[in-house]
Parts: sequence; C-alpha cells; structure tokens
Amino acid sequence: KSISDSIAFGCIPVIFGNATARQYPDFWNPDMRVDISVHDLMHGPDTFLLNHLQAIAKNKFLLTSKQKALDKVKKSFTYSIFSDHNDAVARLLDIVYAHSRRLNCSRVSV
Repeated sequence: KSISDSIAFGCIPVIFGNATARQYPDFWNPDMRVDISVHDLMHGPDTFLLNHLQAIAKNKFLLTSKQKALDKVKKSFTYSIFSDHNDAVARLLDIVYAHSRRLNCSRVSV
C-alpha cells in the first residue's frame, strides 16, 4: 500500500533489494523507481543511501524521466469507485487476461 500511495502522490519509490520489485513486474520497470542494493547499503559507507539519493536528486534528467514514467502509470496503482479502464482493477484484469492467453497459446499443440 505504501508504494501505491507514494506513486499516487508523485513520489519515486525507493526499493531496498529486489523482492518488492519482483512482486509487481507487470506494473512497472526500473525506470519508475530507485533500486538500492542491500549489499551496498550494509557494506558501503554510512552515508551510502544519502549520497545515492542526493546524486539522483541532482540529476535533473534522470529525476524527470522517472517522474514522467510514473505519471503514465500512476493511475493503475489506484482504485476508482467509478468505472475506470485505467485503474488497478482494470490493470489487474488485463494482466490476468494476457497471462491466460499466453497459457492457452502454449497449450495448443501444432
């Protein structure tokens, strides 16, 4: 929930490790988040995280590109009380449909 809240408010999610990123592979890609290596965090200098995030904040091109990428998909992280073909429910149904089509196609013998 906190990731979807962050995205809805226009914040770029900071992901520690890759488990969280693997939970939502159909929703986003690395262009929409900041990935922090747990190894680098644990074994790097005490200021690793601060320095890493400050470097991203200073890189206006990278920051803007991540914000633009998130703007395109942020609605798919929210739930609408009205019929909305771009909200999370619609996105999940699209993903389920696409996966089912791939499964059906792979089961068809030629």
